[in-house]
Amino acid sequence: MKLSLLTGLLLCAYMPTVHALNILFVVDFFPKRTETFILNQIARLINRGHTIWIHSYHQGKSSELCSIIKDYNLLERASYGTVCPHALSTFDILYCQFGMVGTKMLRQKKQEECDAKLVTCFRGYDITCQLQKNPHSYTTLLAEGDLFLPVCDCFAQKLISLGADPQKVIVHHSAIDCSMFCYKEKDCQDSDKVNMVSVSRLIEKKGIEDVIRALALVTKQCTNIHYTIVGDGALRKKLEQLVHSLGLRDYVTFLGSVSHEKVVSLFEFADIAILPSKKARGG
Repeated sequence: MKLSLLTGLLLCAYMPTVHALNILFVVDFFPKRTETFILNQIARLINRGHTIWIHSYHQGKSSELCSIIKDYNLLERASYGTVCPHALSTFDILYCQFGMVGTKMLRQKKQEECDAKLVTCFRGYDITCQLQKNPHSYTTLLAEGDLFLPVCDCFAQKLISLGADPQKVIVHHSAIDCSMFCYKEKDCQDSDKVNMVSVSRLIEKKGIEDVIRALALVTKQCTNIHYTIVGDGALRKKLEQLVHSLGLRDYVTFLGSVSHEKVVSLFEFADIAILPSKKARGG
């Protein structure tokens, strides 16, 4: 299979189908509600006539099911465990989500001596914190993988600096259906409450603490404001305590993890969407 076909198919899955492919999506956890971008890719490829299977090294929670998983019966397409039970030679593409997953699948691919193309997407933690812990994490993967899909230009340059062939590195942004998030003009009065919303994991690099501290300053002059925080994570308890200590309980709501459909409705309701970020201590 030519690399150009791999590239065109996996970059967006909108190209005319040359022939149906058998693709194995390899992930760390499945199902996982926060990885809608992976589910969107799967759905689009199925719609284009390709056969999709999923192998996950860990089994997610049943509460993480969403409409795409149900509509496409993805649980019936999934396998679990430290080793994929399928014969890898039956696949055209092994599509690994995150660098650490790519290294695991490469080992099995070499053991089975199969010719399937190994494609790895790099998204965040895998190309920052993981490399701080072990700068040589991807030496073998970058030498032997067939295609690398970082989600931004910065990560692309990082892979090339680590030794990846530039011809095998293509920026592939996360697959989100932006048509679901359309701007709507609102007729706001001075007395109307301003609704702000953030959707993220509650971890240091997402910067939610900074928004809360800024809100404490804003509410000294403007009280008709409310901040809804969607998502969960290791810092949730700490952030809730911060809200309490700053006297913001009437201004902040923690919703926890919600469905993708709920996220869409929250953005429709909101006046301001806030997406902060910061460099965490882990890099």
